[in-house]
Amino acid sequence: SKDRPSSGGTAPGSATTTRRCVDYMAAGDREVQVAFSAPSGRSTTAYARRDVMGMELYALGAGAVRLLGLSGSFALSVGSLAVVADGSQPLLGCSDDGTAVQVTLTMGCGGENSALSVPGLLRTGQWQHALSMLRASRGTLAAVRDARGDSVLAWAAYRARTSVLAPTFIKALLRYRAAADARLPSPSTGLLPLHEAAWGNAPASAAVLICAAYPAAVHRRCGRETPHEIGRYHHGKAFRWPSVEELLQQASLLRQEMQILGRLAAVRRVPPSCLRPDNLYGAAAGCLRLPASVLELLGQFLAPTREDKASRTDPEAAPRSMPLAATSPGDQARAAPSQASPARARQAAEEALESHVRANQRCRV
Repeated sequence: SKDRPSSGGTAPGSATTTRRCVDYMAAGDREVQVAFSAPSGRSTTAYARRDVMGMELYALGAGAVRLLGLSGSFALSVGSLAVVADGSQPLLGCSDDGTAVQVTLTMGCGGENSALSVPGLLRTGQWQHALSMLRASRGTLAAVRDARGDSVLAWAAYRARTSVLAPTFIKALLRYRAAADARLPSPSTGLLPLHEAAWGNAPASAAVLICAAYPAAVHRRCGRETPHEIGRYHHGKAFRWPSVEELLQQASLLRQEMQILGRLAAVRRVPPSCLRPDNLYGAAAGCLRLPASVLELLGQFLAPTREDKASRTDPEAAPRSMPLAATSPGDQARAAPSQASPARARQAAEEALESHVRANQRCRV
């Protein structure tokens, strides 16, 4: 198969250094305030773990450069120590007096900053470093392009076959960038990320993630070929993606599951005053649109009663059910009082949710 165009920039070295002293082991778990200072005297602050790696500190520096309205390559230094974009831990040697660690930004140094070349890291197989940088930047580096304008998602899709971390990295990318990059063709190849994944023979799990972000890509033709046609042309029998219909079905199911998880998270973030059983059930019924029997189990998971809490210490204490007005006679029969423990209620809720999602999926198919 063809070789993909080379990425702009070079990947940082993989050298690591050990911590200077065993006493720093406990300090590494604490966050410290980091003040990034520009030559003009302006500064901005961020928080990082004391054991942050040099490459992660450069990712934070990239965000600081944007906040300060600057652009271009830069170098970092802590005191007289130049920070290297590798696995070293430059903040471990700083004093722990509660004051912010001063990091100096020197603009225009080092040519194209290798720490920002996440595509370069992916091209050389350094997935763990790329994932650490992405998380440390809180998604800032997800918008980085290489010298030819290719997105990080395009490179992750094309190189996904080279690492088991690829699906985790792609999932993090899509969480930060939503579906925006999944819809953009590459300036250098003209391919969408799903087509790039097929060209690189990415695993099916990565294809499902990208398809969930932009399902229409599975039917799009780039260079007169769909993703499946590209995969079969370049890799023959080694290309083992599911069929178009099955890929869309798995992507749809993934989207539904993520939507339910997002709604559950929203319910859990409501103010404490709204966590009374009547308010909780009303919010859950309007938000999730699930049968009453499922909502009752969710209620036990989201807001256990006092009897539920007491049963953890007193085995004889039976949990009190929280009745929910059923929407139909069948729901009323299913919404019987539950005598399950909180752990059992959680398991039952998860099973009921999964069964409900699958039933909806079968109906749509």
